[in-house]
Amino acid sequence: MPAAGARVLPARRIRQTLSAGFSADSLAEHDLAATRLAEILDDARALSLFTAERLIWVVNGEAALPAGGR
Repeated sequence: MPAAGARVLPARRIRQTLSAGFSADSLAEHDLAATRLAEILDDARALSLFTAERLIWVVNGEAALPAGGR
């Protein structure tokens, strides 16, 4: 399994590519280590008054796994 640092560059490149088509108001970034999954899902369900489409980027997805699954 690659080290966490090895995954950063591809993830950064993917985020840059995906976000290129969105305005800054259309982007949301959440950290699962600091935010509950339910809050992120609520944000995803919420409609924006300013844009028709949104990109929600979530980091530290491992934090959503049960403690035994890490």
